[in-house]
Amino acid sequence: MAEASPVAPVQTFLDEQGAFTLSLVIGMAVIAFYSRKRIGELIRPPKGEEYDFIRTLPIETIVGESNFYKSYVIYVLMLEFLYFFICTSKPLVLLIANDTTGAAFKGAAWPLGAALLVVGLLPSTPFLSEVETLLRGIAQKIASIPSEFFNRVAKLTRSEIETLFDAAPEYRPERRKYRQIHNILVSLDFPPDEAMMLARTCISTDLFSQWIINGSRIWSSGEYEGYTDIVAKLKPSVEGLLSETAALINESYDAAALREVMDIYGVTLKSEALTMDMFDQKRDEILAVKALWTPETAAAVEGLSKRWKDVLSSSDLAVRKLCAVFAIVARNDKEAVKRLAGKRRDPENRGSVLNTHRFDPVLKEVLSLVNDRQDEESSWSEAAAVAIFGGFITCLLSLSIYLYLVDFLDARYFAGAAQTVPTVTTAMRSALSTTLTVALSFGFASIVALFLRSLKIEDGSWTKFTSFYAFRFSNYVGIILWCSMAAFMPLVFTYVFYNFLGQTSADAVNELKPFVVLSALFFKYLFGMAGVGYAVSTCILADIIEESHHKIVATAAALLLLIIIICFVSLVATPWLEIPTKLFWHNMMAVSSHAAASLLFFYMSYSSFIPGIRISTAGSSA
Repeated sequence: MAEASPVAPVQTFLDEQGAFTLSLVIGMAVIAFYSRKRIGELIRPPKGEEYDFIRTLPIETIVGESNFYKSYVIYVLMLEFLYFFICTSKPLVLLIANDTTGAAFKGAAWPLGAALLVVGLLPSTPFLSEVETLLRGIAQKIASIPSEFFNRVAKLTRSEIETLFDAAPEYRPERRKYRQIHNILVSLDFPPDEAMMLARTCISTDLFSQWIINGSRIWSSGEYEGYTDIVAKLKPSVEGLLSETAALINESYDAAALREVMDIYGVTLKSEALTMDMFDQKRDEILAVKALWTPETAAAVEGLSKRWKDVLSSSDLAVRKLCAVFAIVARNDKEAVKRLAGKRRDPENRGSVLNTHRFDPVLKEVLSLVNDRQDEESSWSEAAAVAIFGGFITCLLSLSIYLYLVDFLDARYFAGAAQTVPTVTTAMRSALSTTLTVALSFGFASIVALFLRSLKIEDGSWTKFTSFYAFRFSNYVGIILWCSMAAFMPLVFTYVFYNFLGQTSADAVNELKPFVVLSALFFKYLFGMAGVGYAVSTCILADIIEESHHKIVATAAALLLLIIIICFVSLVATPWLEIPTKLFWHNMMAVSSHAAASLLFFYMSYSSFIPGIRISTAGSSA
């Protein structure tokens, strides 16, 4: 008898569903490698001269490796889910095309073609590229890219750094320089509040140049060397600016006309910063003195004022560049930050803890400020995740109890002795698939809706919800469109699973006509509108929470009722399926319990991220 060929099992595997599975795995790997490059491209790259140096640094250096890989994982998962959706759509597409022979998961062509679609056509085709941009934007937004970086820079540029000098005697020269610039600007007729911010900009340029341009003594050598090119580019302009500022200070104090104004204020090189009260008290006297100036003197003072404006403008740009570099270095040099924060033992001091308060308290406070990772911009993604998880658990438990009680009463009182009494395990197994489908549908839709809402807020095109009578439908047209597609995908998975991967026979599959498949998908799409209703509800709740002046309980109850009505109408509008009563209430129970729990969890979670918000009682304003 002839021996079986050793390649026969492989041939059999490839002839059946093995080729489909193998090409599916290959496609997944290709998408994972492709995603690594694409996620590094920001959907909204930073604009401005202060961010020119970003082009020379990899994205993971700018935003931090943890944030980058978080966005990468989320992006990969979403692309893989889209890939699975395209692959599992094969039998549906072929049945709609009236090709029943190929309506099976066999062959390598479809998965490889789907992978090519995701990595090739998706980012380059005009309409399809919007899908890829949406997914990439969601991944970056959830990982706070690049908002966390911008927030760090904003905290540094807006910090009242001059208030830290009093606790640091070694910073007396910087404190004296700040007061000198402040008083010069007030003497040049700048309002004290404006002079304070402008002087802060000048002194921040001085401080951050010490910590960046001359920062080799502060940062770890290996980390600091990675920024030598950027430092080399910044050094000439920053040092020239500091020299020009110092010369301008001396020139201002030596100017006779300005000296006359300073004498009225009682200002010397060592004076405290002038206050608004002093400015107001001496206002008339200063105006009287200026009225006696000759045109040449007034022109000289005006020229000095213009030179200060030029220096202040250059300082503003320089400090933003320095702060951006500082934010990146402080984000990545964890060893130096620990050492400067006093969390690392000094090896030269036999294990004693380094007292950074004696070393550099100002730098320590600035590092504490920039490493404060509270980011309200990403709170919507955290709240959405909590809502979906809480809704999933609540829906699973409530639906399991409901199904168990229905089956128990049916077996006990209506079906007779022939039907066995159901178990809790059976009820939970039956509830799990429905709960998972609803959770995915609601979850995808809400994430998409909240992301699009955040983009509209950034653009200034979002009008916040005030009441149902003033509902701005234009806010939600794009959201409804994208969310309907997001909510539809998990429902298609469920349909494919039950009809092509479950116990359905091949004959039953072959009997599916194009109209039947299209009708099923259409009514699945209608059912997904309940998820769209939930997604829109999260946007409305977010508006209400942020404004904190509406009756949240009444609004949430109205939104929940709207979701239930949408679900009811979508189920009633399925005449061809002739849904049994038990299945009808099964779906109603799943959607109602999940929506109610998710709205509650979203409100509680999102409120915790917004300062000053407390859970409101019925009939009261938040």
